[in-house]
Amino acid sequence: RINGKQRVLLRKYLQDLSTFQELPQEILCIKIALSVSEGAYTQRTLAQNLKPSKKKRSLR
Repeated sequence: RINGKQRVLLRKYLQDLSTFQELPQEILCIKIALSVSEGAYTQRTLAQNLKPSKKKRSLR
């Protein structure tokens, strides 16, 4: 489970990532860090969060 502060930071970081070109290395680092600290549930949530930002990027 993620507390409120972590969720805000994660969302902000994902928004930052979505404004740049794809950074697979960084995303991989996030996934590894999350899988260690938060478990597979958060990794699934992260994947869901990344999908909309990819769509936004392609629409711009």
